[in-house]
Amino acid sequence: ERFIDDVSFVRAGTAFRDGGEFAKAVGQFRKALELNPSNVSARLNLGTTLSDMNELQEAEACLRQALAAAPSNAVALYNLAILQAKKGDFDAAIQSCEASVRLEPANANAQSNLGIFLFEKGRLDEALGHLSEAVRLDPKKDNALFTLGRIMVRKGRLSDAAQCYSEALRLAPDERYFNALAWLLATAPDPALRDGKRAVALASRLCELTRFQTPRPLDIL
Repeated sequence: ERFIDDVSFVRAGTAFRDGGEFAKAVGQFRKALELNPSNVSARLNLGTTLSDMNELQEAEACLRQALAAAPSNAVALYNLAILQAKKGDFDAAIQSCEASVRLEPANANAQSNLGIFLFEKGRLDEALGHLSEAVRLDPKKDNALFTLGRIMVRKGRLSDAAQCYSEALRLAPDERYFNALAWLLATAPDPALRDGKRAVALASRLCELTRFQTPRPLDIL
């Protein structure tokens, strides 16, 4: 470590964080702040990394300090929203994420997470709009597609739900997607949608992937 300026420490910290070495990243960001306490990027990155480590109290303090210095920082608002959601405060998360989306409406991650937070509060129509926009911006947003599927189920639009779940599963072999699609196909009241054979195949595949440690696919089988 021969860095003599705060910017170099921020760059090194970012490289460590991107490599999954969070503790080392935190050390670099702290050194940047020792050299320059007004470095907003260092404060923001420190808060974000601490949040990734579930050190939520200090993380929130860092993010709020970054926002105090730069109130229109969409990234800081977005990361604060993620932290607030981790704490289970979806009302606050929605408020922060809405502010982030107003600043950067083309951010697919922010649109997706805002939709997810709204879904958690039962605000389905609002969630639908943001999740649809997220998928429009980035068709590979599998979690947005999955949550869209959950909304479709609640609205009784089971065929649309199956399409969303299928596309999410095509993009990522997530256990939730296997479960949701298999259960829907196994229990759909409409014979045109119900597909027991495919449901069993999905459940069997999930059992293989999880080495038979997941209860719900076994229920389907």
